[in-house]
Order: sequence, then structure tokens, then C-alpha cells
Amino acid sequence: MFRNQYDHDVSIWSPQGRLYQIEYAMEAVKQGAATVALKSKTHVVLCALKRAPSELSAHQKKIMFIDDHIGVSIAGLASDARILCRFMRTECINHQYGFDKPMPVTRLMDHVSNKCQVPTQRYGRRPFGVGFLMAGYDEKGTHLYQLCPSANYYSCKSMAIGARSQSARTYLEKNLDKFADSNQDELIKHCMRALRDTLPNEVELTVKNCAVAVVGKDTPFAILNDVRVDTYLKAIEGDERAPQAQDDTLVTGEDDLPPPPPGGAGGTVDPRVVVATEPSQIPQELRVKLMQHFGIAKEYEKNPETISITYYCLMYIANEAFKLQKEKQFVSNVLDYLESTKRNNPHDEIIKSMATGQATIEELITVLVGETNEAEDEEVRSAEQLRLLMRKHYTVGGLTDVLSVFGPVKDDFATLGKIAKSRAVAIFRELKSGGGAAASGGAGSSGMKPPEHDTSARASSPSKPPAATAAPQPQMPQVPSYYDQSGSHKSVPFDTISQAQKLCRYANSALEHEDVATAIKNCEEVIRLLRPYNN
Repeated sequence: MFRNQYDHDVSIWSPQGRLYQIEYAMEAVKQGAATVALKSKTHVVLCALKRAPSELSAHQKKIMFIDDHIGVSIAGLASDARILCRFMRTECINHQYGFDKPMPVTRLMDHVSNKCQVPTQRYGRRPFGVGFLMAGYDEKGTHLYQLCPSANYYSCKSMAIGARSQSARTYLEKNLDKFADSNQDELIKHCMRALRDTLPNEVELTVKNCAVAVVGKDTPFAILNDVRVDTYLKAIEGDERAPQAQDDTLVTGEDDLPPPPPGGAGGTVDPRVVVATEPSQIPQELRVKLMQHFGIAKEYEKNPETISITYYCLMYIANEAFKLQKEKQFVSNVLDYLESTKRNNPHDEIIKSMATGQATIEELITVLVGETNEAEDEEVRSAEQLRLLMRKHYTVGGLTDVLSVFGPVKDDFATLGKIAKSRAVAIFRELKSGGGAAASGGAGSSGMKPPEHDTSARASSPSKPPAATAAPQPQMPQVPSYYDQSGSHKSVPFDTISQAQKLCRYANSALEHEDVATAIKNCEEVIRLLRPYNN
């Protein structure tokens, strides 16, 4: 494009009926780093290529969080994108505050496209030089939209924008029929393969230049960390080298992990769980990922006082299996077990109340972390003690996964889960290499510290080192007092706590955007909600 007498302002038409300023803005999107998005019936995935101006600078952020159910990836001017993202976040906060429910994805797209349309018509302002791929999930299902600088937007099944994006669109067109029924892992790998096609031959897709985000049913919008991105990159390489390999084995990165804990000391297992967890009944796609959680469920089922842990472990398993959309018999078996457990334990407050269940599992994780920290402090450990320690680490990692059935996992517990899994793998490799007695790296090497608010619970539940010849006996911790239904104080309903937490997040988001008035309103609403329960 070359400058001419019709392009010095956006309000001037050329004789051919063209608005050159808008076309220039569209060209800015074509020159931006590529980004790809695609959706299935349950999830939407965004994948963006990050650029760095030089080797001395960090890579630019290309995927941005809007709300718990919406996110965007950009191509074009990042400064323009920040303005529009701030506008969208404010719209979501105002809608949530006014209507007490998340903003529909289509309505948000209408609002932001109207904002983009204004500078395409008024004199003295240039169009926004950025293109968006918006991913979202609401009560109507998954949504994927493309927004152009011209203020036009389109609903898409898959799309790629940015430099060299035609190669990605070709890949998406060839595989379009596969996306609708794909699970989350398959979608992410398809998206990364499409993005890789936009790169020159001498450039590889790496953790540094690739960003991935996902949102969907029971999955709040989240940008994957470098560890998970690297896992998917290795999975893609593994698929190409050995097409017959199991996808989920590669994706989970647990192909070298030890087998799950046995059901009992004598090798026998209570038949109640076997119906749904016999290896032949477990979906092949989930066998590696979920065997650890089955082991935890069986272990805690032995004690009637800890049956609720089994209940929530199998609830997590059912959620994961349901995402496949094809293992109906397996899901039905697990749901039947959950229903019978609930029927047989009508007075179990942990099963009846999700809030109590979450608090109980968090407390159990804290107790187990305290026990593993004490075991890590021992200078010399036998092979049997290492196996017991490894099993406790795996239990902590599995229970942090189970916390996702209650909503987004808190950052401190997510960190504990990652550390526990890595320590379990390290101990397993040590045992596999033939190490009998091992010198401990100390608690500092594992880096596991219970959340601060649970330290009193740890102090009240001193750990007992397990015997070298016996498996650790699961113990149900006491429910924290702030969920106690029998105390003299007035307990706070779970719905009220959830609403207060949401309002606090909105206030924090408003402060990040220097919207003090909105932050004050949200804080006042939190005080109004909680004041009746203040003794």
C-alpha cells in the first residue's frame, strides 16, 4: 500500500469505495504474530506465538484474561489490545455486579465491536490496530469469535490470524471434522500443530515463544504454565515419532511413574469400587492419568470414617471421564457408586456439604504434607520407608487434583500438589536405580510448606512415622472450626462465602484498573454480606 490523497483520514472514501485507514489497520493485524483458536463442544483453546524485540528482552504477552469464562488472544498492536481488554474487563465486572451472573460472551462481543466501530467513522481518530480471537463458555455452550479492526466480528469453529496464518488455516480446514468431539488434550495439540505451521523452517515452537490457554465446561479460563506447555510439545513430538503411542500417556508425562498403590496389604480390594475401576473397565485414554486417583479412592474406602475421601476422588474421576463424551457406561458405573454412597451415608456432613468436603480435603493435604516434611528431614531412610514416603507424596498430588471438583484450586495447594508429584517421581527413580538407604535432601529440597492458615491443624495432629513393614493408615482430620455446624457461633453459608470471595476478586480487579469507586462498592457489599455473621 502507498500513500494517496484518500488515506489521510478515516472518514474519507476513495472513488472505489474504500477506506484506506481501515485497510491499513487490517494490515497491522496481518503483520502481527500469529495466533490460533479452535473449539469443541466442551472447550475452547487459544494458542499464540510470542515475539521478543531482542534477545535481551522478554517475550510479549499475547493471551489476556478477561473474566473467569472469557479470554482473548491478539495479533497486532499490543498497546491497543490493552485498552480494549481493560474495557472488556470493566464491562464484565459491571454486568456481574448489576445482574449477579457472568456476562454472556456474545453480548460482550457486541459491546467491544461497537467501541471499535467509533474510530472507523469519526474524524480525527484512527482505528484500533489489533485483531482478537475471543474464547468463552457460558450457558449456551462454547464460543469462538474473531474481531477485526473494521469492527466486524464473526463466529468461528476455528480460526488463525496474524503473519503466515494461511498455513495454520489450511491445517484447521483439513482437520475441522475432528474438533467437535475432541477432548481438551487433543484440542490443545491440534492448536499447537496449527501454530507450528506458521513458523519458518529454521524456527522451532518452544516454551518461550508459545502461549496456550483453555476455557470450557467446568474449566475456568486459564493460561497454561511452561511445564504444561512443554509437556504438550513433547507429546506432539512423541505422536510424530510413534503414531501408535498412547496420547494421554504422553500428555500427562507420567509414563515413567510407579504403579498406583495396591488396594490392601493382602492384595484384596473391597468389591464396591472394583465394579467401576477394574482395569478392563477404565477408558484407555484415562488409564494412566487416573489410576493414581483410583488407588487413593480404594485406600480410603477401607475406613468408614474416610469414605467421603473416596466419594470425592470418584467424583473427580467421573468429571474427567465425562469429558470424553463416549465412555457412558464407565461414567454410569461411577455415578451409581456415588449415588449409593450418598444414600448409605445420609448423615455424613462431609458428603452432604461441598464446602465441608473441600475444607476436609484441604486439611488432609496439610496433615500429609506435615508428615512428609518430617520424613524428608530424616538423614537415612530404608527402601521401605522411601516407598511409604513416595505413596504419601502421590496421595498429596492426587488430592490436590480432586480439589478441582469444588472450583479453581487455590494457588498454595496447587503448588503443594506440583511439588509432591515431582518428589514422588524423584523417589521412584531413586528406588528404580537400586538405592536402598538414601540420604535425604531435607525438607528444603522438597520445598513443601503447608498453607499458613492450616498450621494450627498440623500442630493439633502430630504425625507418627509409619512402620517400615506396614502401609500408612489413612486418618480423617477434624473438620476446621469455621465450617462447624454445631458450635455456638453462627456459621457462614457456603453461598455467602462464595459471593463474598467473588466480590473481593472484582474489587481487586477494579483497583488494578484504578477504578476506586467500583472497588469501594464491592468492598461495601462484602461487609454487608458478612456483617450478620460477625460475633
